[in-house]
Amino acid sequence: MKTILLADERIRQSERGSVLNPARLGLLALSVAFVIAKMPYLDLPFYWDEAWVYGKAVRAMADNGLSLLPSAVPPELSRGHPLLFHFLAAGWMKLFGDGFVEMHLFSMTISIALCLATYSLGSLIGSEWTGLAATAILMANEIFLAQSGLLLPEVLLSLFCTLAVIGMLMRSKTLFILAMSAALLTKESAIACLLAIIAWLVIRMFQASNSSEKRHMAFWLCLSFVPLACAGSFFVIQRVQLGWFFYPEHMGMLTWSASDIAYKARQIYHAAFENQGFVWLTYAIGIASPMLARKTPVLHRFAMVLANITAVKVLFERWVLPDGLDLAVVSVCLALNFFLLSHQLRTASRRLDDAVSISFIACAAFWAFTSFNFYTDRYLLAQLPFIAVGAAGILNWVGH
Repeated sequence: MKTILLADERIRQSERGSVLNPARLGLLALSVAFVIAKMPYLDLPFYWDEAWVYGKAVRAMADNGLSLLPSAVPPELSRGHPLLFHFLAAGWMKLFGDGFVEMHLFSMTISIALCLATYSLGSLIGSEWTGLAATAILMANEIFLAQSGLLLPEVLLSLFCTLAVIGMLMRSKTLFILAMSAALLTKESAIACLLAIIAWLVIRMFQASNSSEKRHMAFWLCLSFVPLACAGSFFVIQRVQLGWFFYPEHMGMLTWSASDIAYKARQIYHAAFENQGFVWLTYAIGIASPMLARKTPVLHRFAMVLANITAVKVLFERWVLPDGLDLAVVSVCLALNFFLLSHQLRTASRRLDDAVSISFIACAAFWAFTSFNFYTDRYLLAQLPFIAVGAAGILNWVGH
């Protein structure tokens, strides 16, 4: 534990000496390269859900007046989603124009903000080099690259979820409440992030060794319901104005079949953890890292590697199991890995353990949420900052 804390503190002290230290110069270089790569495509017409609902919905709000009320946009365009994204995009449209370049610059601005937030979250749990590594992992993912210039709400959702976790780790009640409320008012799938935070608080409350820490966790647990009440008011008003809480067509797309859920869970795994060369990062984190963690008991290292290999084999259908049992085995493997990893990280750094644990649970929560719903790759974006920060944090731990 002292080795990691002292190493990170030495790096932080060297970083404080310059506004543009090497890590920040790396972040600047990544950001400039990102903007240069995206600029040629800003004038492309709206595509996919941009053209079908979001572009039309934003223009409708700009024409009819800015509002967060459900009736501000026709339900066939809002699809029952909260309207903070539409509100902000329509305000941008009124200020800068409604052309394709102007509206895609809105998305690009949010994407840069998400990269900065990921950098900040990574820096909280290690040095700024950890933040830079997390940002590079995020920027290299094609799901982020594809959506970073599109008029879609997932990047904004990811930004607010990341800021909420930063607020939690920094014990900033104001930042947490504002960011988590904004996430829930951007899209209802933010509930996965909030449930992950609640689950983490419950686990920590049971693990607390003294009454003072238990009370502290209980206070934050109560505080986490404030954003839920804030966002819940939107759906109550929607019920009054439109006659339903959630868009009926979307409710009809929910999946309860074990085989369908397992199929989508595998698609999520391939898209987020295997494709675009990310298979090597997955293997490095899931297999190589436990083996290289020399201070971890051998039995724990063996159990973590075995659990990860088992989960991958089942998800890849190399080991074929009956419907339902496959999901149960994967869930048990992930839970075992979570508790063993958390135990080891906590002996190194509490903040590192907290950040990686929340990231782990958040990924699992978004994974489960998407598995039960209509599946499309763009829904996976919200978990990418947590994958990036979790991976960078574990690599930082192993490196020390």
